[in-house]
Amino acid sequence: GGRTEGEPGSTWMRPPPRGKRDVVIGTRINTAVPVGGGGDEGCSLGAYMMLPPEQYVLIPLPNKAKLDRIDSGNFRLRVPELQFLNVWVRPMCEASVDVTPNGVVINVTKCHLEGSPEVERLGINKRYELQMRVVLSAREDTRGLKSVMVGRSDLSVWVDPPSIFRAMFPKRLMESTGNAVLRSSLNRLQETFLKGLAQDFELWASDASYRATRANAGEAKQPPQAAAAAKTTLSSQASGKEATPSKSPSSASSSSSSSKMSSEGAHAPQGSAVGSGKVSDAAADQKVTDKVANKVGDK
Repeated sequence: GGRTEGEPGSTWMRPPPRGKRDVVIGTRINTAVPVGGGGDEGCSLGAYMMLPPEQYVLIPLPNKAKLDRIDSGNFRLRVPELQFLNVWVRPMCEASVDVTPNGVVINVTKCHLEGSPEVERLGINKRYELQMRVVLSAREDTRGLKSVMVGRSDLSVWVDPPSIFRAMFPKRLMESTGNAVLRSSLNRLQETFLKGLAQDFELWASDASYRATRANAGEAKQPPQAAAAAKTTLSSQASGKEATPSKSPSSASSSSSSSKMSSEGAHAPQGSAVGSGKVSDAAADQKVTDKVANKVGDK
């Protein structure tokens, strides 16, 4: 199973306030999940981590959390309900995903809160900024014995609580409660996602028919250029050759998408997402998704 690591630098450090947003909450989660050794030639954990991320929507999440693909390199995550003092919220986040030689980098670019009537009545969506970065990487044993998938998440939220909250709750209580809620929720999300990713890798590495099905699922959810990149990557792995990350059209497309999202949010401090409007649903090829998900479940 997964574990939370206590290595140096694993403790979240509270950043300074941002103007009136002086209640700052957050967490840092480091999780490592072991993966099985073996697999077909050219199907290493490193090769798997360099695949286009479009099929991450197939990985299971806990408590009715849901991950949808918006377009190449951009996803929407529906987070389960979170209870903060006497208010509950349901975050909907947009994130850019970039595949790099050092790992899969996920940055939240937008976040919108739904929930209790107080969320709308008190204008909570205009009272916070959120910054979140996740890096998924692999520690690969050359003998294929002790490889692990590692997830490192940093989450910080700056909040300007409504006056009624400031009158009812001490700042220290709001921060300690917020930290505990974020830590528990993120830890569970990250561990469940990594376990699902590890299971997907083990099936992908040992089953050629699943690799083909998975590639088809990616093509159904990618624009033509990204689909071609997926075919090239899979072909290179089948022949035992390493794909060149710097020339990957998928990586270039992801970077372009990230730049676009950054320019759209230029009014916010760099690396943060200010409360935004609702996110529209993205179309998905449900038939292919179900086929791949069922195959993972049969393992």
